[in-house]
Amino acid sequence: MLLSRVSSKETFVNCAFVDFLTMRDHLLTPRTCPGSDPKAVIYIDPEGIHPIVDGEWHRARLTGIPQAGQSVMMLCGVTASATFRPLDQRRDHGVPTACSRCDSIHRRERGIPQQHTRQSG
Repeated sequence: MLLSRVSSKETFVNCAFVDFLTMRDHLLTPRTCPGSDPKAVIYIDPEGIHPIVDGEWHRARLTGIPQAGQSVMMLCGVTASATFRPLDQRRDHGVPTACSRCDSIHRRERGIPQQHTRQSG
């Protein structure tokens, strides 16, 4: 929870977001608490976003951070609606595994050897 002192009487203003669906907008909108200077801007690289669908993490060609509820198409063709959760909930339903189809497409597009090719030789 982000707290900022606004007076010498130890009065604090709660600037934390209430619900995780607004996390994306909260992170992307520069905000300051009354009486404080901006502390940090967090930049998120869309290449580092790996959506998890049915226990598999995928790759997608994202040009930005999707809105909650927006449809996202993965490299393998799977489509799902974007939703946001805290990182500590990522393994609540087991450890996600990599989608082999997304991995293969990603490697082929970037000239990276395929897993089976790299390990066999």
